[in-house]
Amino acid sequence: MGIDNIEKVYKTHSFDIVVGWHLYKSSRQQSSGVDFIPRQKMLFKIFLFTFLELFTTQQNVKYAFFDGTKDAILPSSTMKKVTAESTISCALQCSQTKECRSWNYYKTRNIENCVLNSLKALNSDILVRHDGGIYYQDDKDEMDCNDIDGAGMLPIKIAGFGTKEVYCDNGWLVLMRRYDNSMKFNRSWNEYKIGFGDPRLQFWMGNEALYALTNQGDYSMLVDMLSCNGNYYYVKWNVFRIKNETMKYAVDALNLESYNTTSTTGLLEIRGRPFGTTDDTSAYSGYLNETCAERHGGGWWFSWCTNFHLTGNYLDCNNTGNIPNMQKKMKCVATTGINCDLGCVLQAATMKLRRKN
Repeated sequence: MGIDNIEKVYKTHSFDIVVGWHLYKSSRQQSSGVDFIPRQKMLFKIFLFTFLELFTTQQNVKYAFFDGTKDAILPSSTMKKVTAESTISCALQCSQTKECRSWNYYKTRNIENCVLNSLKALNSDILVRHDGGIYYQDDKDEMDCNDIDGAGMLPIKIAGFGTKEVYCDNGWLVLMRRYDNSMKFNRSWNEYKIGFGDPRLQFWMGNEALYALTNQGDYSMLVDMLSCNGNYYYVKWNVFRIKNETMKYAVDALNLESYNTTSTTGLLEIRGRPFGTTDDTSAYSGYLNETCAERHGGGWWFSWCTNFHLTGNYLDCNNTGNIPNMQKKMKCVATTGINCDLGCVLQAATMKLRRKN
């Protein structure tokens, strides 16, 4: 692997900039006609060190690290177009522009040849081949999926938790997905604590990671649902946050923002409620002489055993049985109002989080 190092020093009246440009050439591999990390035939890495020395005694130091892809651009998320003399100049523009996460440089243009983007590509699938174009994105660690364009797996660093492999869906972080009976959701407290399943398929993120995530910022939650009668529903809460394990991962904040369900029945009942599982007595009902999890299945923030429950026992939509039996299944009563029929019982659901900027 050959490496060319080019160092340039730019001096102005207010700051010195030292730029190290490392050009890495690797094996001739291609993916969908676009070269991209990690399947690429050329990988550019720009190490941009910006030392900003003001006229005052205060000194600010800025650092940016970019990965690049030749003959490709990111077609969406443009936040600003500027004219730059070179890729180095374009890199400086992005490094010193708030919320810039990536940029396209067009070698064939004389003006507005540097396009700053607010998002970065998750993978090569969303990049567009463009002869003479170069796409760069910063190499900073992500705290969630907010600045990610595309869908797929991504390692993030959650404050107070560490690294977690998550599934991003165009800016949303998926914390739960369920669509058939092949994945068991009737699990223990510890399994719900650490998480289970495959984030690309059916899974639960894990309550410990969920606690840390929802407490590193303010997050909205979106739930998409498909009922047994084939209707699609959604509910969005503009704030969702849970407490730590000592407090039984109780829902600490929950504010309803929008929905297309028939009513709001049960949509706020989990607020303040502790999480319960079959081996935990947090949601024990003296009247029923059993926990809500034992009666309805799955781990959840139980209340009244329950009007809204996405991890409940899975029901075969073609073999529903009687209504009392349906009420003990994966359901959202708000879709039909009070009566729980086929429109109340769910065959699929996804829970997602997104940080509020």
